[in-house]
Amino acid sequence: MNNSDVIRFGGNGFWFKDSFIGLGDRSVLLTSGNAEGAPSHVYTDVREALCCSELAGATLDDPVSLYIAPGVYWTDDPGASDTVRKKDGYSVPFGVYVFCEALNIIGLSENPSDTVIAGNRGQSHAAVGNYTMLYIKSERLCVKNITVGNYCCVDLVYPADPGLNYPRRTEAVTQAQIAIQEGDSLYALNCRFVGRLNLCPICGAKRAFYERCNFESTDDSLNGSAVYHDCDFDFYGGRPIYETYGTGAVFIGCLFRSMQRGDGASQYITKEGGPVALIDCHIECGKNVSFGWTKYPSPSLKCYQYGLSRNKEPYTAGGEGAHETVMLEGKPALEAYVFSRGGRLFPNILNLLGKHGGWDHMWISEDAKNPAKTGIPTLLEIKADKASVTAGNDSTEISAECRLFSGELCDEDVSFSVRCGDEEYAELLPGKNGKCSVRATGSIAEPQDIVVNAHTKGGLEASLPLTILPSEIDAPTVAGEPRIVKSGKCAMLIYELSPSERRDISDISWYRCDSPEDGGVLCGISQPQSPLKKYRFSEADIGKYIRAVIKPTVTGSIPGREIAVIMPERVDESDADTDCIFTDFSDIPLVNYGTPVRGIWIADCVKPVDIVPDSENFGGWFAYGDVPAWKYGKTGNGSVGAGLYQNVQGARLRYTPSHRHGADMSVTVSLDPAKTAGQGFGSAGQYLDIGIKTDADGLNGYALRIIRVKEYSDAVAMALVEYENGISRLLTGLCATSCFVTGCTLSVSLRGKNLSAHAFSDMKQPAYKSGKYAKEVYLEAQVSGSPSDGVMIWHTGTTGSGGWQNTVMLHSLKAEYDVSGGE
Repeated sequence: MNNSDVIRFGGNGFWFKDSFIGLGDRSVLLTSGNAEGAPSHVYTDVREALCCSELAGATLDDPVSLYIAPGVYWTDDPGASDTVRKKDGYSVPFGVYVFCEALNIIGLSENPSDTVIAGNRGQSHAAVGNYTMLYIKSERLCVKNITVGNYCCVDLVYPADPGLNYPRRTEAVTQAQIAIQEGDSLYALNCRFVGRLNLCPICGAKRAFYERCNFESTDDSLNGSAVYHDCDFDFYGGRPIYETYGTGAVFIGCLFRSMQRGDGASQYITKEGGPVALIDCHIECGKNVSFGWTKYPSPSLKCYQYGLSRNKEPYTAGGEGAHETVMLEGKPALEAYVFSRGGRLFPNILNLLGKHGGWDHMWISEDAKNPAKTGIPTLLEIKADKASVTAGNDSTEISAECRLFSGELCDEDVSFSVRCGDEEYAELLPGKNGKCSVRATGSIAEPQDIVVNAHTKGGLEASLPLTILPSEIDAPTVAGEPRIVKSGKCAMLIYELSPSERRDISDISWYRCDSPEDGGVLCGISQPQSPLKKYRFSEADIGKYIRAVIKPTVTGSIPGREIAVIMPERVDESDADTDCIFTDFSDIPLVNYGTPVRGIWIADCVKPVDIVPDSENFGGWFAYGDVPAWKYGKTGNGSVGAGLYQNVQGARLRYTPSHRHGADMSVTVSLDPAKTAGQGFGSAGQYLDIGIKTDADGLNGYALRIIRVKEYSDAVAMALVEYENGISRLLTGLCATSCFVTGCTLSVSLRGKNLSAHAFSDMKQPAYKSGKYAKEVYLEAQVSGSPSDGVMIWHTGTTGSGGWQNTVMLHSLKAEYDVSGGE
């Protein structure tokens, strides 16, 4: 550190370089040097400085300024081995609690890397929950010339004095946050915010402005309701903002450096969408890396860009023709964000953040305080009275609202139209005061999705998806006598509906009955819009009658009268596989059963008795037993096509054969985790068990466990476990693997007393993981055996954003029994 950076005390203040700063009730100093002979209002511990008595006397007109000399200041012991938890009344565990009506935090060196406030905890790493270094309750907060970093999973490198370097606590990228502010406004100037997952660079203020700041982060990290000017970003993850809210996030004159690599890689701004504006911004990324707003843009998403470039070439975010991208070149709406003076663009701060009483934070330039115009909206929203209308003459009213960036409503003329090609299905009826009506016209046989567009003269745009439903018609009738015939190992329902141009979407349910007169047990269902005309026999059907119930329906019709059809003969042993259970999960009735029933898939939601929520190796527990445990359908990310995935934490699925089997058994499951990095689950401690030889009542047996552990953020660990009365214990060590990705196959078997498992994926593994983790897993353990013969799947993880981004999609399960080893 330079001699000029040393604090020199004198009188009632101190000298730093050539400047003297007085100290008092509204001016305090934090220094890492020798404070001998210092006047009052000097602190050497950041915790004491941020909680000092001087802060209590601040007002909006008379703020407290905390000056910080160069150095590294830890919010607690970086080597601490204790575990912190959240306090009552707070959402996460915090390191330091700061209360000050108006506070300026000022690093004395103009190089923000010289003055560091540091933390070293994260979720499952000396903390339970998303550890956050600072809670700041302040109506007006200014920070300048400082670095604030959570170094739980990032090495602290301090160039001014390498002796103060400190290694990261863990190699795993974990949730480790910086600060949450409760108050009106934040202004950060010439600061660095360092971390990785869930960075949270002083988020929470109603109005936030970051200027000439640097951010290092992975996903779910940035402030989703803020203005960023002349900032630069190092993106180590593909989606740095979870979701913008309100009127969104604005980036002006910013530089984005993406660390995404490889053909087909993509860099996005948000995970879940929301309005974003990129004005005069530049992206640096790999040659074949694309750049977009969000991976799954909704039909209503609109984001704005002006002067955007990628690798020094003009670029359209989302790709040419992206419906969510609005170009601002030549449009008056650009003035809402910037104004030009002397050939330079300045952020229109008073329009964006002025609100009531202006934006009077210190350090704001006079140019920024004196824009060309205010009262210019940045957001156009439209909504409808109802989301669908029926073809014929049904209609819905559409209304539009314009909002300033502050969220306040403002008047603006709005024009409406329907998407090109949708005129065939709907027409617009003009209205007044920013309103119109959409009337469905014509006749259709299938539902049609249309889009209503709106725009202002200034250049704002909005879109609203609507569904046009076919006009309602009478239910079709079943022609002739429907019947059930055997076809191989299946029952086929043969029927015809009365002639119609519309598609058959009949609901078909299958029942297992003791007699032709018995109502039976539900054992097979249709997926919506897809009649289940074929039912695969199982060993539980042997000796039973099979009944199908059809509700004849076509698109747009009301359901017809139920018709029951019974297979004339019982299912013979030769009709079913007696030593095999197979399902692709598409026809399983997803009803939560209270008690186990043999021969039926039992879906429920349960917290394992040996899980301790809010422990260091397991986060909170969010299971709800009053909602379906599982869903069948499509999601995204790493999950391909359709399949079964959990709808709530603790989703469990069990099957016990109706006929008892011998000791030897194997289970093979094909699945896709939604997460693509290989970590599989939302947080450390969450796991999936593939159970074998389990009993549904006492919960005894064995399983292959796939678990996210705190040591890895791009891999899982696998082990064999034994259940005894619901309590599980590891039978093998944990094997770290990168194979828990799309196309994963898991097999577990018990042969005699030898329990084994094999796991692999057909998906090519990234080169950087080669040699780091096992590409395939082989596990073995000697056990005492089990007389049970059930199958179990139990997922203790959270479902994640969107209700699916932490899920695992099940595609098929096959259980095989060695009947030659029967008891």
